[in-house]
Amino acid sequence: MTGIGFNLQANVQYLQTLNERVYVYVYGDNPGQAIISGVAVSRLCNSSVASGFREAWLFYQRNKVSRTSRRSSIIVAGVTIRGYIDKFASRFSNAETGLIGFDVYMTVIE
Repeated sequence: MTGIGFNLQANVQYLQTLNERVYVYVYGDNPGQAIISGVAVSRLCNSSVASGFREAWLFYQRNKVSRTSRRSSIIVAGVTIRGYIDKFASRFSNAETGLIGFDVYMTVIE
């Protein structure tokens, strides 16, 4: 894992009137998003051990919402974030060394 990020936002509407009053309407929270990023190897030399990329891919396959229909949890600095794992993206970071970057996306619903 090389990084983790969150995007959380309240569901709010602001209305400014002609006499410069501002009304704030609060509707709760919008679903947020968490992104877990990493770099893995595509293959291990002379080994029967699964590659880091394969492990990341299998984690997504086992935990995605379309397979489990249940919320997942991640803990960052003592804070538990709950949501649904719903996207996996990958890209070659370095084709010569076989490094592959990946992102696992989770829709956060508290």
